[in-house]
Amino acid sequence: MNKSKIIIGQVITVVIALTIYSIWTYPDLRASIKDTWRLATTRIPESLTELYFEDHLNLPKTIPETEPLPFSFTVHNLENKTVGYKYIVYAITENGSTILSKEEFTLDHDKYETVKTSVSPIENIRTRIVAQITGDSTHEIAFWMEARK
Repeated sequence: MNKSKIIIGQVITVVIALTIYSIWTYPDLRASIKDTWRLATTRIPESLTELYFEDHLNLPKTIPETEPLPFSFTVHNLENKTVGYKYIVYAITENGSTILSKEEFTLDHDKYETVKTSVSPIENIRTRIVAQITGDSTHEIAFWMEARK
């Protein structure tokens, strides 16, 4: 029994010695261990931008006849830094696309910007209304409007 303890102790000593030798001999292994330790002990916050329609259940459903129909969307900056955003709202039909509005704004981290816009009377065919934002990345949301009967 004593002999097996001595052998296990020797094996552990050899493994530790080889590990230390490998760490000092191979710089890539040192970097890998350093990165692994940093990832294991550092909290990296998630970065994202939220984009959503306000009152999404009441978005315009049919093409307006005379009066513009209002709707709004919100941008929420969760990028952990200040971001400059550009937005464009456009209508897409089978005949092409039309820009309805576009603008630029800057948001600090964890701040919101609600954009109020509207759909004016346009061609009376099924239309997709798209709100697209570009900051550190590009996102879009959309809804459909049916033709008037």
